[in-house]
Amino acid sequence: MTTQCRYLSANGLFNCLISNGRWQLAYAGSLLFYLTRKAPFGEAKLADDDMAINFGDVTTDTDKVTILVTVPLTENEKWQQLAVNECLIFQAGDVIYKDSPSQRKFLTVDEGIAIARAVGASV
Repeated sequence: MTTQCRYLSANGLFNCLISNGRWQLAYAGSLLFYLTRKAPFGEAKLADDDMAINFGDVTTDTDKVTILVTVPLTENEKWQQLAVNECLIFQAGDVIYKDSPSQRKFLTVDEGIAIARAVGASV
């Protein structure tokens, strides 16, 4: 699967998320971040608005969720960035497969947005 994703990425801007309901594949051709939330839950502050939510008020001790985004949504949580051309597979909120390029490269958010704008993607 990673080979096909890298082929598509070499021919244009390409990030993807694919799921079969049991697992989710995440491929980063440019910018892609993830965050896994689990107990103990705390407060998350949005990066682009003056708003926060305490996930401890709306979750249980057994909840776990992984969020995948192009640009981090919160400013007080530790988001993990995928390297360019990296592929991860998640199941039940955990990484169960990882295929990283031999030379890992990370774009800044500004670099990723500039690439997207250059090909006409909305950001």
